[in-house]
Amino acid sequence: MKQLLPVICLSLCALSGRAQLTWTIYNTGNSGIGNNFVYDIAQDAQGNKWFGVSFAGVRMFDGTTWTSYTTGNSGLPNNEVISVGIDGLGNKWFGTYGSGVAKFDGTNWTVYNTGNSGLVNNYVQHITHDALGNIWLATSGGVSVFNGTTWTNYTTGNSGLTDNEVTSITVDAQGNKWIGTSMGGMCKFDGATWTNYTYSNTNLSSLGITTTVIDAAGRKWFGTPGGGVTVYNDTTWTTYKTQNSGLLNNIVTAIGIEVSGTKWMATADGISKFNGTTWTNYTTGNSPLPSNNVEDVIIDAQGDKWFATLGGGVVRISGWPLSVDLLSFSGETQKSANTLRWQTAAEKGNAGFSIEKSSDGSRFETIGFVTAAAGEGEGARYSFTDQHPLPGKNCYRLKIQSRDGSADYSSILTLEGAVSAGGTARLYPSPARTSVTFATSETGAQLYIYDLTGRLQHQQTIGHEITEINVSSLPAGMYLYSYGDWSGSFVKE
Repeated sequence: MKQLLPVICLSLCALSGRAQLTWTIYNTGNSGIGNNFVYDIAQDAQGNKWFGVSFAGVRMFDGTTWTSYTTGNSGLPNNEVISVGIDGLGNKWFGTYGSGVAKFDGTNWTVYNTGNSGLVNNYVQHITHDALGNIWLATSGGVSVFNGTTWTNYTTGNSGLTDNEVTSITVDAQGNKWIGTSMGGMCKFDGATWTNYTYSNTNLSSLGITTTVIDAAGRKWFGTPGGGVTVYNDTTWTTYKTQNSGLLNNIVTAIGIEVSGTKWMATADGISKFNGTTWTNYTTGNSPLPSNNVEDVIIDAQGDKWFATLGGGVVRISGWPLSVDLLSFSGETQKSANTLRWQTAAEKGNAGFSIEKSSDGSRFETIGFVTAAAGEGEGARYSFTDQHPLPGKNCYRLKIQSRDGSADYSSILTLEGAVSAGGTARLYPSPARTSVTFATSETGAQLYIYDLTGRLQHQQTIGHEITEINVSSLPAGMYLYSYGDWSGSFVKE
């Protein structure tokens, strides 16, 4: 038993923050965590946190004192603990890497493995329980279910399970088991019938499932090892990836859900927070996060977020960032322009919104700014018209800028560029550094770029709707351009 030493505790306005967030880091230098590589976290009814730690067994933290359980001082069969579960009676279950599962009732230890029980495989990756008290174990050899006396196993050989490498099991409100696999997609088991979700019958972004959580509306959120997050509402499938959202990395290892419905996602590049509209990311580069390799997340009764990291120990985030509550973000294509509209609630410390646009959903440029109009703590309705939409796809997002210099991003809105009878032409960005892009619906004419004295600086035949032009050799200053009936200006930095 080890008394907690002073921990690293930082209070700051984080990237999304409009209020103070307190970050507390627990590592081997300031706590009893035992190893900075932490796999899993669970919380018991008393609020104690239980950690599965690499080569250090199990650590329990009651908020003040750390307690260590290893092969040397307990009945734990292996110090490589990769999963932790707590059943309805308060028993703690610890899955190990190769030595089965251990049950701890607070006094006595019981070990179940393939040699002394019906456990199907000794590599236990996830543990949960159902309303009847049955323990469900995700293993590398299938699913094992233990009712306290009898073991029942489900494998590809005797059931509808699609892959014996089982990574997660989640029980929904109807008692259905949602079983994630390493390469076989998602399986739903209602106790009698298996329903399998793979590429052939769904829009799953990956056949690998790392984690499953179910929100208050019954939507299933599937984390994947490379396909981002897929959401299923029993009818439609929605996928969030780095390519179409603010998600940090497409490797998502765990998801926690706040009472408000906000999702906190553990990824291979840090933490992504999503409130349904706005994404906020925390990394080692913009926050006190000690490691970007985040393995697990839980949210306790106080709303504090606890993250297990590989290499950085455990992170606790307290407090609530008071970011702008973006209620809606929509748009419409008009004759020769795109109009964006959005509505907010509870703005605090908001400076305004930068409107960003991209042709591919990846590389964005700023095309305008709308100053915050709401009073502190209030909401407002906003609009912005893009007078020069690109031919084809236009991807828009809002950069919600705080007066403290931090920023959030909205999700991406995609509209088609409307082309009037006379066509369109536009040169951007402005200011520019090394290159500009010229977009037009009518090709074949000459583009001319002049300085303010009228001297020709560049001439080029435009043969494509999107053309990149090198302006790195131009001195800093303002320039004029003309193309057919269109003309405009831009600034070179």
